[in-house]
Amino acid sequence: MFDWWKQLDNFIYVVMGAIVGAFVLLVRKIFTNERKIELLEAEIKQRNESRKDYDENLSRELAENREDINKQLSEIRHDIKNLLAGTYAYERLMRTREPKEE
Repeated sequence: MFDWWKQLDNFIYVVMGAIVGAFVLLVRKIFTNERKIELLEAEIKQRNESRKDYDENLSRELAENREDINKQLSEIRHDIKNLLAGTYAYERLMRTREPKEE
């Protein structure tokens, strides 16, 4: 009878050890998954911030390009105005000039 209680006692210890081991494994898995989730959230946040920085840089570049284009257009308009004024002055000069008689 004594052997039977000893075997039952050993069996209970084995079952309790298995339960504790399973509990430890589950806790480790939970904390591992939480850590993975934290790392993924940090990576998503970093990607969002870098995307935001990229968008801001792109917007700034577009604004600079727009300013450059507007400045170039202004210079072209000014050059065209000067060219037209010079052409008009040349035509006036040619009209007022008397033809040479030989």
